[in-house]
Amino acid sequence: MKGIIFNFIWAAICAWMAVWLVGYLNAKTDFLQDFCFPAIINFIGGFGLSAKTVLYLVLFLIFWATGMHKFVGRWLLSLIGVLALVIVAGALLLGGYLFLSWMISLL
Repeated sequence: MKGIIFNFIWAAICAWMAVWLVGYLNAKTDFLQDFCFPAIINFIGGFGLSAKTVLYLVLFLIFWATGMHKFVGRWLLSLIGVLALVIVAGALLLGGYLFLSWMISLL
């Protein structure tokens, strides 16, 4: 039961992140004014619904039904791990450089 609830919540979070990404990209490029998007948005607005809400619900169902939210979770976990390794490696390289500089200055 706990796994089902977690999958449900994680799919909702993934859908929210995807809607945020679409909004961000639209703010930068204004791509929702191209092609058939204005007609789709007007059609959804005709029912008194927000296009953002409909997009969220559709993406939530896609994430949850396909299990894609699990893939996104694994990808984010891997990305966090790689970034942590890069930060630790950079700190070690900087520390080694400073240590060697200090040792050389003592000569």
